[in-house]
Amino acid sequence: MTHPAIRPVIHAAWYLPNRHQLDLMFGSGRRYRYANVPAHVARRFADALSKGRFYNSEIRNRFACMELDVDFANVA
Repeated sequence: MTHPAIRPVIHAAWYLPNRHQLDLMFGSGRRYRYANVPAHVARRFADALSKGRFYNSEIRNRFACMELDVDFANVA
């Protein structure tokens, strides 16, 4: 029996504590910036075994967000 490849929901994350911003890159390649995310939420996200489950229950629809179209790899 073969199983399809499982892609993580969250591919990468960056937290900017001085701005309380959490930037997430999803497995689809889309990138979003979440505003006013407290440091303790970002820490719990970083420690979560399932980033996707934590995102859905604690971040999604709880913080203002905007889609980014910049290439994170090229941001200094």
